[in-house]
Amino acid sequence: EQMPGGDDIMLLLKIKKQFPNSIKFLKNDYAIVTTKPVVTIQEFYNQRLRWISKSGKFGDWKITVVLVISYLFNLATILAFIIGCVASESLFLTATTVLFLKWCTEFYLVKSTSSFLKQPFSLFNYLCCNVLHQLYVVVFGLLGTIVQYKWKGRKY
Repeated sequence: EQMPGGDDIMLLLKIKKQFPNSIKFLKNDYAIVTTKPVVTIQEFYNQRLRWISKSGKFGDWKITVVLVISYLFNLATILAFIIGCVASESLFLTATTVLFLKWCTEFYLVKSTSSFLKQPFSLFNYLCCNVLHQLYVVVFGLLGTIVQYKWKGRKY
């Protein structure tokens, strides 16, 4: 009740708390919910900061662990790649291998999801977005804990 937005995830977490092990995933065309995307870069920036600012407040340790592992993995692979380029060929090869395995795994997930949602899939776009996503996770993960954002005309 004290956080701006997030009604959907907060409702889901309250249901999960009240009825443990009762929430299931429904992969069905009739269950797809669409929303309008944000239009401007500023709206995108504020939306992501709002989402990330809630990440430690879900009250579910499993979600927090997944978020922390994801953040640390992305940070570590970026740092290993950068340090590897400058100082260590073996670190560079390790980081490149880890990134390649990550991209292959996510390729399957993104491709199958785009097929289910009847959306076109572009390998070029996937590769470009995957590189940017690594940086996005690290930058917004940090900013979301220290920077204010605007939502519905109010600052948080």
